[in-house]
Amino acid sequence: MERRKEKRISFCWPIWFGHDLNGAFARGQMADLCGSGVSFTAAENQCPKPGDHVLTRFSYPHPGEEFQMSSYYNWSEVLRVDPFLPGLKRVAMRLKTALPEMLTATEESEEQEYLVETA
Repeated sequence: MERRKEKRISFCWPIWFGHDLNGAFARGQMADLCGSGVSFTAAENQCPKPGDHVLTRFSYPHPGEEFQMSSYYNWSEVLRVDPFLPGLKRVAMRLKTALPEMLTATEESEEQEYLVETA
């Protein structure tokens, strides 16, 4: 069931999240991103819980013809955690700070997909 009202881009890049500025970060695999939220998969034993506020760090491409990157590093709120595959959960988060360049770019273009190989 689709819950987001914004268009989004889909890609498989790493995302890091943690509960403490000086603590360890866990790694997840991004699934998609829109101007106000992100979803990703994470190991079940490292997964945040709904309502958690986690420090979130990831890079993302600007939609469009030129390949430009931006980074996000801020707190995010975990909205939902759903079963995905054995040992994995799918996490949906609301970004504390919206990505303004994403809002206008995705409204003007079709949904885009970006894939990279990860180790």
